[in-house]
Amino acid sequence: MIKLAIIAPSFFSYIEAIRDEFRKKGIECDIYDERHSNSILSKISYRLRLSIVTKKKKDTYYKGLIQSINCGSYTDVLLVGTEVIDKSHLKKIKKSGAKVHIYMWDSVKNKPNYLDYLHELFGKSSFEIKDCNTYHMKYIPLFAEDLFSIPCDHQKNKRFIDISFCGTLHTHRSLYLYKLQQVSNQLNLKIEFLLYFHSKILFFIKALFNPKDMYFLNKITTKGFSKKYVAKSMRRSKFVFDIHHKNQNGLTARTFEALRSGACLITYNKNIYTLPDDLHDRCVFIEKIEDIKKINFSAFTETAPLSNNQDYYLSISRFVNELIDLMGYNSKRYTKKNE
Repeated sequence: MIKLAIIAPSFFSYIEAIRDEFRKKGIECDIYDERHSNSILSKISYRLRLSIVTKKKKDTYYKGLIQSINCGSYTDVLLVGTEVIDKSHLKKIKKSGAKVHIYMWDSVKNKPNYLDYLHELFGKSSFEIKDCNTYHMKYIPLFAEDLFSIPCDHQKNKRFIDISFCGTLHTHRSLYLYKLQQVSNQLNLKIEFLLYFHSKILFFIKALFNPKDMYFLNKITTKGFSKKYVAKSMRRSKFVFDIHHKNQNGLTARTFEALRSGACLITYNKNIYTLPDDLHDRCVFIEKIEDIKKINFSAFTETAPLSNNQDYYLSISRFVNELIDLMGYNSKRYTKKNE
C-alpha cells in the first residue's frame, strides 16, 4: 500500500486538490507546507534567497517537518513545485526509507534549486517540456479539476462573454490586458477580467515602474476568486485568454480549465500543439493582440461536447494516475470505478 506525503508551497488550493484525488483513489495522503510561513515577507525572502531573514525559523520548521515525515511511515514523498527544500533536507527525508519524487510546476529559470539534488530522486517530472528534455525528466501535463467539466446541459448555458481572463497580475500581464481592452473596445466585444494580486500596496509600487499597471489598480482583488466562480466565468465565455509566464513554456492550468469548461483558448504559447489534435483545434494561437481581430466572434457557436478521452486527458484523474506511474506503481490498480 502507498502512503504518500506531499511537500509543496501553498497556492490556490491546487495541492489540496491533488491530495484529495489521491485519496479518492484509495491512497493515504498528507500535505506538508514547504514554507515555515506564507506571509508576504516570508515569500519574498524565500524567492530572493534572503537566507539571513529566514534561516533560524526555517531550520526550526524543517526540524519538525522532517521529524513528522520520519515518524509518518510514508512509502513515498512527492515534492511539488518546491523552492525552499535543499539537498541537506532531502538527505534527511530519505533516511526515513521513503522514495522521494518531484513534480515541478515551474521552470528551471524560475526555480533552479532542485537541480542540486535531482540526481538523488526516484521519480522526476515537470510540466515544462524543455526542462524535461534537458534534465531527463518525465513530461506530465497539468490538469483541470472536475468542477470545470461541462455540465450535461451545457448547450443551455449561453456564452455571452466573448473573452474572459482570470489570473494574477504578475510581470508583463498588465500590458497584454491593456492592449486586449483596447482591441475589445474597437471590436465591441464583451470581456470579463478576474484579476488578483496579493497586495494593493505592492501593486501600486509595481505600477510606479509600469504605468499600464495603474489602469488595473482598482480592478484587482487581494482575496482571489473561488474555483467555482472561475469555472462559472469560463462556462459563460466563448474564449478564454491565457498569458503564460515569460520564463515558462509549459501549458498552464488555465489552459486545461478553459478547455474542460468547453471554451476555446486564445494563447501565445506554441506548446498548445503538443495537445492531442482534437484539443489544440479548440485553441487559437496568436503572436500579437491584434491577431484577435481575425476571430469571427459573431459566428461562434457552442463547441462540441468533449469526448470521454478528451475529458480524461484534461482531468486531474489522468494527472494523478501519471504521478502514480512515475512513483513506480501501476495506476490501473488505483483507478476509480467510474473512470
